[in-house]
Amino acid sequence: MDQPLPGGAQPLGPHDPRAIGAHTVLGKLGQGGMGAVYLGRGPRGTVAIKVIRDELGADPGFRQRFAQEVAAGLRVASFCTAAMLDHGVDDVGHPYLVTEFIDGPTLHDHVLRHGALIEGTLQGFAVGVAAALTAIHGAGLVHRDLKPSNVILSVSGPRVIDFGIARALDATTGVTRTGQLIGTPGWIAPEQLLSDRATTAVDVYTWGCLVAFAAQARHPFGGGAPIAMASRVLHGEPDLAGVPEPLLGHVRAAMAKDPALRPTAQQLLLALVGGEAPRNLDAAATALVEESVHGGWAPADLRGPATAAGRPQPTPPPFPGPPTEAGRPQVTPQPFPGPPTGQGGQGRPVVGPPGPHGQYGPAVPYGNAAPPPGPPPLPTMPPARRRNRTVASASGGVLVAVAAGVALLFALSDGDADKGNQGDAANVMEKDGYAALPLSRQTGIGQFREDGGVELSVDTPRCGGTAYDELTAKGQFCLVQFTVRNPAATESPRIPRERQVAYDGDGQEIPATEHPGGFLNDNPSLRPGDRISGMLIFDVPKGATLKSFRVYGANDSQGVEVVV
Repeated sequence: MDQPLPGGAQPLGPHDPRAIGAHTVLGKLGQGGMGAVYLGRGPRGTVAIKVIRDELGADPGFRQRFAQEVAAGLRVASFCTAAMLDHGVDDVGHPYLVTEFIDGPTLHDHVLRHGALIEGTLQGFAVGVAAALTAIHGAGLVHRDLKPSNVILSVSGPRVIDFGIARALDATTGVTRTGQLIGTPGWIAPEQLLSDRATTAVDVYTWGCLVAFAAQARHPFGGGAPIAMASRVLHGEPDLAGVPEPLLGHVRAAMAKDPALRPTAQQLLLALVGGEAPRNLDAAATALVEESVHGGWAPADLRGPATAAGRPQPTPPPFPGPPTEAGRPQVTPQPFPGPPTGQGGQGRPVVGPPGPHGQYGPAVPYGNAAPPPGPPPLPTMPPARRRNRTVASASGGVLVAVAAGVALLFALSDGDADKGNQGDAANVMEKDGYAALPLSRQTGIGQFREDGGVELSVDTPRCGGTAYDELTAKGQFCLVQFTVRNPAATESPRIPRERQVAYDGDGQEIPATEHPGGFLNDNPSLRPGDRISGMLIFDVPKGATLKSFRVYGANDSQGVEVVV
């Protein structure tokens, strides 16, 4: 019997490479907007290999960005990040990048499974990510896409991954397209929504969001459509009620609306560990981080026995669920925007050094002021069943199928490429012109319902747009996002591509059809504990009236109907 691959990597398909450079390809970790990510083995052990897709690799502008990424990656100190090991061009002309393989759950997966991090682990998490940003910024980079699926909770502490859209601060060529917003909705600093310039301050802001999410198991600005999230980020105040002191003060400072009032990553790191400004950033930061990160970590618990599904099964869980110690509020894991991945700035105002109480300058509002009320909490998943389930990310593969009238975009897990590792993000989000449909029967909307042995949830359909990702509608697109999770201990039901269907006003079916070689052509199975999120994209002809959708979680299920 074959042994499961590390990191939940999937077996190779007929069109996947068997070797890339000096590395043997073992499995596929994910597929995203930039290309495929493979698990490999070579002279330096197990690695992750990012292979750029054809149309991007053929773009001179993208090749320039990729070269910048490689050069910048070589300058990043490897503590608390995934080290870059090699790069090149494969036998068919695709650029590729080889990085250290980091095994372990993402913060996203852990929070869905266990809830918020307990205080000791939370402190180590905050220090580790601040250390990673200190190293990244010290190399002249801005990560620009820091989010829960890009932080791995490894046995040695948190590790920041995926520099696929990082931009060198010293770049002078302006190769990012005008008007292109780089980042993930909900994990973008206010200034990124208003300008195409991004300094290291944007990463500090998202550090605050990450720590708040890890502490509360919910996003500090709630959830919902990207445009609503953007409005709250620009004009609202974050909900930080569940963030404990003394981290609360640091998080408030990091999430200041004005980037000039935020601390630097190095200032955050020093304030968190109580150190002084180091002369040798690499060596000093390593020493500073060691005790704070590893002292609050639980590496033994992360080395639980492997399950049949090939994922570590912590026993007990590596990070206990919602904390119960005195004084900490109980929190329940909640979904967060993911779904479900510019030119660097110069001359950023210098912020004063940390004060005695963790302040970074007189204008930074923190201290004992009560946090303002935040947005309403997001809907929670049923806690009784979730506690006993492994919610493991199944790589961020995104595949787009275009058939006669229907396109099917399917993203595994949270919609950000993230199989515990280096997959690129492909966001499942609203596009311009989309609006929620009025529904006459909201079966399963926003809730998980049993459907043929799995649990299925359907979001409100959104219609009206004529463009989605790289697709252009012949009529108008209607988007139906859904999530399937398998709570069973042994069963592995298949997700039926051919049963996903919409009906027009005359009762005519519009089936979802996958293109040759697409992921859903083989009706992939959902292993015990797995979770898959996907989106049906229906191209509704001009003049046609959409009547209903029916989405199925398994071959023999009843499905969930959404009637317009």
